[in-house]
Amino acid sequence: MFQNVTTENSNFSSINDEANALLALLQSKSYCSCDINISNRCIWKGIKCNEAGSITKISWVPFYSPFPGYVTQWAGTSLRDINFAAFPNLVHLSLSGMELEGSIPSQIGTLRKLTLLNLSNNVLTGALPSTLANLSQLTMLDVSHNHISGCIPTQIVTLRKLTQLVLSMNDLTGALPRALVNLSQLTMLDVSHNHISGGIPAHIGTFEKLTHLVLSNNDLIGALPITLANLSQLTFLDVSHNHISGIPSELSHIITLTHLFLDSNQITGEIPKTFSNLTHLQELHLSHNQFCGFICPELGKLINLLTLDLSSNNLSGPILLETMNLKNLVWLDLSWNKLIGPIPPKLGTLRNLTNIYLGENHLSGQIPSSLGNLKYLTDLSLGSNCIKGFIPWELRSLENLVTLNLSNNILSGPVPPTIGELTRLEYLFLGSNKINGSIPSYLANLTSLIVFDLGGNLLHGSIPPSLYALTSLEVMSLDSNHINGSIQFEVGNLNNLVTLSLSNNNLTGPIPSSIGTLTNLEYLSLSHNRINGEIPSELGDLSAHLKLRDLDLSYNNLVGNIPSGLGILSHINLSHNSLSGYLPKELHCKFSQDSFESNKGLTGQWGNVNCDGPTSKNPPSSILFAIILPLTFYAILFVGCFLVCRYFPKKAKFVKVMTKNGDLFSIWNFDGKIAFEDIIEATEDFDIKYCIGTEVMVVSTEQSYPQAELLH
Repeated sequence: MFQNVTTENSNFSSINDEANALLALLQSKSYCSCDINISNRCIWKGIKCNEAGSITKISWVPFYSPFPGYVTQWAGTSLRDINFAAFPNLVHLSLSGMELEGSIPSQIGTLRKLTLLNLSNNVLTGALPSTLANLSQLTMLDVSHNHISGCIPTQIVTLRKLTQLVLSMNDLTGALPRALVNLSQLTMLDVSHNHISGGIPAHIGTFEKLTHLVLSNNDLIGALPITLANLSQLTFLDVSHNHISGIPSELSHIITLTHLFLDSNQITGEIPKTFSNLTHLQELHLSHNQFCGFICPELGKLINLLTLDLSSNNLSGPILLETMNLKNLVWLDLSWNKLIGPIPPKLGTLRNLTNIYLGENHLSGQIPSSLGNLKYLTDLSLGSNCIKGFIPWELRSLENLVTLNLSNNILSGPVPPTIGELTRLEYLFLGSNKINGSIPSYLANLTSLIVFDLGGNLLHGSIPPSLYALTSLEVMSLDSNHINGSIQFEVGNLNNLVTLSLSNNNLTGPIPSSIGTLTNLEYLSLSHNRINGEIPSELGDLSAHLKLRDLDLSYNNLVGNIPSGLGILSHINLSHNSLSGYLPKELHCKFSQDSFESNKGLTGQWGNVNCDGPTSKNPPSSILFAIILPLTFYAILFVGCFLVCRYFPKKAKFVKVMTKNGDLFSIWNFDGKIAFEDIIEATEDFDIKYCIGTEVMVVSTEQSYPQAELLH
């Protein structure tokens, strides 16, 4: 009886410790002055207790509060703030996304009854504590999306009941421990997005119950081990974004596979024909490798395939008709290869397709009109091929289309009016073709359009005013056409515009001041047109206070001064215009002379500006000197003339005397009263050496000098 009383007292003390530990934690994180009724803890959201009232489950989410009315801030909380020893009966602990910081304390090893530990999506640092080995009942351990470092501790192999080990999105290093072989109950192993190095160990094939193996985004090297074929229950295999160099043919023995990710590695050779055995496969990703040869027709046997991504390889030859048997296919990406030949019209029979990427190949022929049957299609990318002919009208049926990329081909004819019916279109790329005619006004129906590229074609006429109503537009590129007319004031309505490229056209008229309202504009190119008038001062405001970084107005007929505020730009080209005025120092010191050349009225001496000093709006001293010196000379000359006129006798006159040769002759401080005798004495009786050139000016007055005669 005494023993029962002791046990009851011990249980009561333990439950009381739990309550106090939970109360202390919540009070430290709650912004509420009211009392917390801890006796109700077992009915709180995220808390469960056993029959004795001891807490067995804590499952909290961000901004968790025990009940309505409490505001709890967990950001910055350390796991060390939790007294784990006070929860001896805890079985389930989930604190995912709580913004917890610091390292995982060794005290967590006291939770010996724990079966689930989820600390994912926090800001935890440091290494995994070796005391995790004490959690012998643990079946699921998830510490993903943190900043945990160090190697995977070998002590973790003592967790023999573990079925899910998720260590992804951390900073773990080192190799996969061989001792992991002891975790024979594992069904999921995810160590992706770390810095795990070395090869994939052969003993990985001992995990007979494994269904998910995720090793992607690490530094793994070498070929996949043959022992992977032993994983007879594996459905999901992801070793993408590593340095894997080979795949064994035995991989095709894993017939349970539904998802296979081998992309972004260094695998060479042809695509194994044995992949045709993987008939349950739903996703096959082989992109960004070095596969070569033809697309093997055996892939047409993968009738359950939903995604086929063979992009960015060295595949050649035509698109085989056998691949058109994939009736369930949703995603097809064959871009960035060396495929040739036409696009098979049979592609239009794969009615479940939502995404087609065939760009960056050498495909030829015309766009099959049968593509109009693909009513679920959202992305159609055929850019950078050798496709010719007209854009088929049948594309009007693609009512769910969001992206249409036909750029960099040899398409001709006008833009079909049916394009205006694709009202969900957000990205339209028709640039670098031979499309002619005018820009259709019905494109204004595409009110969701974000990117509009018709550059590098043969379009003529003016920009339809209706296009200025596409207020969702971020990129408008109409460069390198034959577009004329002016840029309308309504361009200011495109307030989401980031890039505006209208260069290499025949545009005239001024740059509208409304362009200064485009507060998101970063790139503006109007070069090689016939635009006139002045550069709007609003452009200076746009760059000084907003986002404009790249401005090209070269090869136009612009006049006037350069507005202030352009010094913050990353690139500027105002060359080959008729700009005038002084070049601001902020531009002089940041950009090369090429950016302003061929503007005859623009002043500024390259190389003579001190760019190390503070920026000043005053012109340099050399220019001031060139202005002040002539003014000073003329001022002195004026004062001299005034003094001569003031002090010479009013009736004095100059008499020209011709002589043949002589030296310099001057009389300073003449006051008009020098006697004739003084002159005789000073000139040594008019010696010829005092004559100047061949002409001498002699001053005479109307007074009579009987002793003298005028010089002849």
